[in-house]
Order: sequence, then structure tokens, then C-alpha cells
Amino acid sequence: MSAQDNVKLIEAIVDGFNTRDYGPFIAAAADSIEVRDLPRNVTQHGPAGFRQFTEDLHVAFPDSKITVTNLQATDQQVTLEFSCTGTQTGAFGFFPATNKNISMHFVNIYEISNGKIVKVRTYYDGLTFIRQLGLRLS
Repeated sequence: MSAQDNVKLIEAIVDGFNTRDYGPFIAAAADSIEVRDLPRNVTQHGPAGFRQFTEDLHVAFPDSKITVTNLQATDQQVTLEFSCTGTQTGAFGFFPATNKNISMHFVNIYEISNGKIVKVRTYYDGLTFIRQLGLRLS
């Protein structure tokens, strides 16, 4: 796929995130996709894992919204910078619901092969995330 095709693929995922439509996630995922949340050291595999990763975010932050701040693409990779806002009204992993708002910056790197996403790496400031939720490290 061309860089422009890869941009469209990721834009569809962003739209799906904001509208809670998981179809684009399943359609874009290679059978062997690996999704890594590096700050939390969480890895999901396969299209169902990609969907679950996103659903978990929506359960914890049901009003979450992504705003793209930068999108760069090649024929094999897309780098997506975005801000995300939301209120944590549900548990997120081992973080209990706090009813606190987050407003953070993220970077996702998508590796793409034959029109499908084979790897996602998500980067963000985990300490800022914890602080915005009003949690403390022990």
C-alpha cells in the first residue's frame, strides 16, 4: 500500500475510536497483529486483541476522544501523534475508577504490511497518566 493508503487506514481507526465503531479495527488488523501498550507493559495479539485493547479503553473512559495532532506515513509505517481526553468512570487494568479527567498526548506507531496492521506500539507518559487519575505510586 502507498503512504496515502496507510493514512486512510489509520484515519478510519481514529474515526472508529471516536464513534465506538470497532469494525475498522478488525478490518485493518493482520491475523498476527501485536498491540503493545509500553508504559503499562501490556500486549494483545490478533484482531480480537486489537478490539479488546480499544474496548477496555472505552469501558474505563466512555467519553474518551482522540484529536490527531500529527500523522506521518510511509509505505510500511504510520506514526500518529494525538491528544486524548476522557473521564475514568470504569476500571482500567488494575487502576480502579477515579472519576478523574485525563488530557494527555500519545504516540502510536503502526507497522503495516500488505494493507494490514501487523504491529502497534503505544507510547505516553505513564507518570502523568497516574497523576491525572489522582493515583500514587507505592
